[in-house]
Amino acid sequence: MDAALEPQSGNLLGPWMTMALVVGSMIGAGIFLLPRDLAPLGWNAPLGWVISGTGAVCLAISFGWLAQGEGPGGDPAGAGGGIQAHIERALGANAAFLATWGFWTGTVVSNAAVAIGVATTLTALSPGFAAAWGSWLAVGCLVGFTAVAIMGTRDSGRVQILTTAIKLLPLALVMALPLWKLAAHAPLQPVAGVPLGFGGLAKATTLTLFALTGFENAVAPVDKIANPARNLPRALIGGAAFVAVLYMACSTAVGLLLSAGGTAAAASPYAAAIAGVLGPAAGALTIACIAISAAGCLNGGVLATGELGYSMGLRGQLPGAFARTRVGGIPAASLVINAVLSIALVLANASRGLAGLFTFALLLSTVATLVLYVAGALAALKQTRGTGRRAVIMGGLMFAAFAIYGAGLEADGWGLVLMLIGLAVRWGLARRVPVTECQ
Repeated sequence: MDAALEPQSGNLLGPWMTMALVVGSMIGAGIFLLPRDLAPLGWNAPLGWVISGTGAVCLAISFGWLAQGEGPGGDPAGAGGGIQAHIERALGANAAFLATWGFWTGTVVSNAAVAIGVATTLTALSPGFAAAWGSWLAVGCLVGFTAVAIMGTRDSGRVQILTTAIKLLPLALVMALPLWKLAAHAPLQPVAGVPLGFGGLAKATTLTLFALTGFENAVAPVDKIANPARNLPRALIGGAAFVAVLYMACSTAVGLLLSAGGTAAAASPYAAAIAGVLGPAAGALTIACIAISAAGCLNGGVLATGELGYSMGLRGQLPGAFARTRVGGIPAASLVINAVLSIALVLANASRGLAGLFTFALLLSTVATLVLYVAGALAALKQTRGTGRRAVIMGGLMFAAFAIYGAGLEADGWGLVLMLIGLAVRWGLARRVPVTECQ
C-alpha cells in the first residue's frame, strides 16, 4: 500500500474505542426481545446464559490470543493486521479466505437486518411513521453510518462509545429495579415453574448463544487499532465477559419484574418492565434507547464490512475496487459497495413476497459467520501451547459446533453452498489477477 494511504496514528482506535467496538457490537436489539422467548423456560434460562456465555468468552479469549501473534510471547508487529492475516498465518490462504468470506457476507446481510431492526423498534413509538417510512429510515441509517466510517476510523469509534453508553442505560436500570422493589418491600414476580431439564436447557442455550455474537467485529480492522497486541485481547476478553454477565443479570431481572405471561406477550419486555414501575414515559425513553442500541451495533457492523472487503481486495479475492483507500487508509470504496449491497437487501425486504427469503438469508449468514469462529479457534489452537489454554480454545470450538447444530440442517447445507460460491469467486478472480498473501 502507498505510504500516503497508510493509517495515521491519529486515526487509530484506542483502548476505550476498541472496548466499545466489542461491547457495542454485541449489544444490539436482540437482547431486548429475548426475554419473551426465555420467560417460559424458568430457571433453565439463567443456566442457558451461563453455558452460552462461557462458550462466547472462550471464543473471545481464543481470538485475543490469536491476535497477539504466533507463540506465547506474541508478535506485536503483526497483531493489528486483521483476522484474515492471523488465520492465514496459521492455516493458510484458503482457510483464511473462507473464514473472511463468511464473515463478510454474513455481516453485509446482518447490517441490513439491524438497520430494519432500528426502524422496527421505533414502531412502538410511532406505528404510522414506521409503517410508511420504515424502509427508508433503515436506508438512512446505513448511509449515515457509512458516511461516518468514511470520515475516519476514530469518528466511528467516537460514535461507538456514545451509543454504547446510551444502550447501557436501560440495562442498568432494569437491573436496579428489582433491588428497588425489594427495598420498598414490593413483591417480585415468580419465575416460571418449569423444572430444570436437558430439553429446556438446550433450548435456552440455543436462544441465548446468538445474542452473544458480535465481538468478532473488533478483529476486522486492518492496522487501525493502537497497540493491538495489548488493546485487542483486553477488549475481546473483557468486553465479552462483561456482556455475558450483563445479559444474564438483565434477562433474569426482567423475569422478576414481569410475569412469565406478561413477558411473553410484551412487544418490548424491557420497556414494559420499566414502564410498570416508573410509568409510560420511562417506557418510551427505553424504546428510544433500544433503537440507539441497534444503531450502535450497526455502526460496528459497517466498519467491519468495510475492513473485511478491503482485506480480501488487497489479496485479489474481491474486485480491485475494494482495496482502494482515501487519506488515512480508510477503505472508502469497500464501505460504499457494502452499503449498496445492504441497502439492496433492505429494499428487497420491503416487498412482502421476499420477507421469508430475507429471513432465511439472515440465518444463512449467521452460519457463514460461524465458519469464522471455527477457523479462528483452530488457528489459535495451532499456535497455542499449554494444556489450560488449549482447553479454553476447545471450549470455544464446542460452542461454535453447538451453534452450527442449532442453526438447523437446511441452513448448514446452504452455508456450505455459500462457501463453494466464495471459492468460485476467488477462482474466477485469480484467473485474471494473481492472488497474493498479505502477511
